[in-house]
Amino acid sequence: MKNILLFILLSVLTCITQADYLYKYKSNGNFPFSNETTSKDPEWNNVLLYLDTENGSIVDKSSYSRPLSILGPTVSNSTYKFGQDSINYSLKHTDEVRVSMPQLSGDFTIELWFNTPEYNLSSTYSMTIIDTRPYVTNGNNLVIGVRRLGALTVNLPDTSSSANIATSNYIFSKNTWHHLAITREGSTVRMFLNGALVGTTTNSTTIASTSWSIGKSAYETSDVPGYYGHLEGVRVTEGVARYTSNFSIPTTAYPTK
Repeated sequence: MKNILLFILLSVLTCITQADYLYKYKSNGNFPFSNETTSKDPEWNNVLLYLDTENGSIVDKSSYSRPLSILGPTVSNSTYKFGQDSINYSLKHTDEVRVSMPQLSGDFTIELWFNTPEYNLSSTYSMTIIDTRPYVTNGNNLVIGVRRLGALTVNLPDTSSSANIATSNYIFSKNTWHHLAITREGSTVRMFLNGALVGTTTNSTTIASTSWSIGKSAYETSDVPGYYGHLEGVRVTEGVARYTSNFSIPTTAYPTK
């Protein structure tokens, strides 16, 4: 009889302790079973840049907290994928975020969320999303953009046009959030849109430029439009191709640890 009573007492105490534990976490908004606390990034130490919004500002949320030159883009709380706001580019030829970056050699992953209200209508140049060329310099380096009639393009640091990727037209819908990822594994470069492989090429050249423009072409002319729309979660990871085949796109913002 004593053993039964002792067992009941211990069970009650255990339930009370667990309920108190969960209440404390839930009351301070840090519930232990939420995505926020259980999601970890095994490549966090290799994240070179995580451009996003935080507390109404445009920041680098990587461990480097890189200084940013914000020339035009604003924080918008009217259109966003995760959280409460996004980076808004409203002026095609002037809006950009400039950041100093290390050279990229070997494997890497560049990914972002984009939402644009229009396709680029230029017959020659891309609406630039990321440009790693030195400022006001044309030439071969990594450039990611939207080409005429809604095709996505990646130009790589190589003199051969065969090293570039260009998708088919109208590959994405306007006014919709899309996940875009560029990865390099060895010499194989892949482009993914919303988790689906849409292009491959071969290139192993180091991305030598250390001055990156997010949202504007480094080779600025009146014919070269910058990006127009919203961006979120521009993340650059060195040393790993996070995606090498079709994958499920993230359903929450990237973890910051």
